Amino acid sequence: MPPNKSMDSNLLDSLPADEELVAAKNVITSFIAALKNYALYPAEHAICRKSVTNAFTSLDVFLNDRYALRLDIEKDRILFQKEVIHQGRHSEMDPAFLLFRDGIRWLEFKKGFELSSMESFFNILNYHRNPLEETEGDLVSGLWEANLENLGYKAVDIYWEGEPIIDFSQQNVKDNEDHGVKPTEDEKDELAKVALPFMNNASRELTSEEMIKLQEMIHTDQYLDWTEDILDIVLVILLNEYEKESVEAELEFLKEELKETLAQGKFKYACKLLGSLRKIHRFCETKKPWAAPLLEHFFMSISSPGFLRVLLRIKPNIDPNQLKLFRKTLLFFPPEAILALGPILLKVRSPNIEYQIKEVIKFLANKDLRPLEKLLNSSEESLTRKLVYILGQLKGQKPIEVLLKMVHHSSETVREQALTALLDHDHQVLKKLFFLIEDDNQTIRKMMLDHLGQHRSELAESLILDYLDKRQYRYKDRKHLLACYQTLGRCGSTISIPFLKKALLNIGWLPGLTRSMHRRGAAFALTGLGLKEADATLSKASRSLFPSVRRACRKALETQK
Repeated sequence: MPPNKSMDSNLLDSLPADEELVAAKNVITSFIAALKNYALYPAEHAICRKSVTNAFTSLDVFLNDRYALRLDIEKDRILFQKEVIHQGRHSEMDPAFLLFRDGIRWLEFKKGFELSSMESFFNILNYHRNPLEETEGDLVSGLWEANLENLGYKAVDIYWEGEPIIDFSQQNVKDNEDHGVKPTEDEKDELAKVALPFMNNASRELTSEEMIKLQEMIHTDQYLDWTEDILDIVLVILLNEYEKESVEAELEFLKEELKETLAQGKFKYACKLLGSLRKIHRFCETKKPWAAPLLEHFFMSISSPGFLRVLLRIKPNIDPNQLKLFRKTLLFFPPEAILALGPILLKVRSPNIEYQIKEVIKFLANKDLRPLEKLLNSSEESLTRKLVYILGQLKGQKPIEVLLKMVHHSSETVREQALTALLDHDHQVLKKLFFLIEDDNQTIRKMMLDHLGQHRSELAESLILDYLDKRQYRYKDRKHLLACYQTLGRCGSTISIPFLKKALLNIGWLPGLTRSMHRRGAAFALTGLGLKEADATLSKASRSLFPSVRRACRKALETQK
């Protein structure tokens, strides 16, 4: 749609050029074609391979002289730089609907995105295309597990946001609990066709006695494994229920059954149950708004320490496939579950289970860091060490801010872990860490100095020069002082030479007790610089009339050999 003439100049300037807009539209067109072909043919079919290659080529053309392509996703359309480049429809064949449905709010393809990643991307889209098919996890968790390089995205919390996955729009089911409005018989027929194909017309509405019998059946050995039929029946019960008290009772029943299912290690059924409840929540947001908070409360209640303690009952020797299902099950939990999962890390008996819980905490913390930060502020040292390790793997400014607090922790091990995670960040972070060169822990001091001296750096050089010039030393600091000078020799440049020359040759510059330490340190730094001007200064100093100066030069040169 062309811009209106009344738009101000700033908005006009922000719109993409026609050529850029066409290129972005070509990418989306090729994406739609590929998604349709994946629905019709196996992934290895020649038609699918060709369509993926076409999509990759279109993206590569766009990225030829650009850094990235960011696509903003709305319910039924895709935007590029605020311009609509695709108007979609309510269908699993439409990328806008598919991505928005599972919580994706924007995608960003960066330069370097490879053909193999494009194939994986469409495999993931196709796998999670139809919510009525039995898939494990969702689109967001699929993208997270694939960890495709040069692909960025934003995902909202799919428990509390988004549009309903199951399309009941044609049923026109209206919920009005206050007025006692019930769905018509035709609406019930349509709903049952979608949710439970195997139920006949006479059994679609369950009475209270039938619900009690169903619960008894689930408790028997015959139905202990939560067969697919039982899960479908539970789904229909919740979808057809129009009384708040009944929904609350059913969710409480499901909560207890879920606990026992987790304890027995039957993660396939737990995963399917939570996935079904998530879909029901989306349906309720638009069709039964009074019921949506009840489902939100359910997810919060199963995230409590009292509930998740059941994970300690899981047998430690579960196989790799079960471990994968275990992780996918926990990915359905909201970020608040971190408060309960963290302490469990100290008690689980299996390293494999501990690792999966760490991965889940990392995933949930990427969605909302606040629960992890809250746990860090109140946990004991052994747990804090594990959480700081997880925190160090997160991206973004907020994790850095929390890690900077952790370098002030009373535990030396915690400080070490936080420092390790922070050292490779930008200059502003390094400035905030510099005080650690005087940490009480020798390992931490060495870590800081080793990092500062790993290569030539104007920032590191200026920080150390300022520190050496202004810091007042005592004789017991001689080893630390010498280490600082040696670090300056590794990171410094010609800028340091006047200071080092003064420290080596100017006898009256320093108090007597620290004078020899500075002379020796300056000689070591000049040797480490490896510059002609530095070598000339050393050569001149080695012929000094003062024996202490000559001695400092000699020791530095001997060390170099």
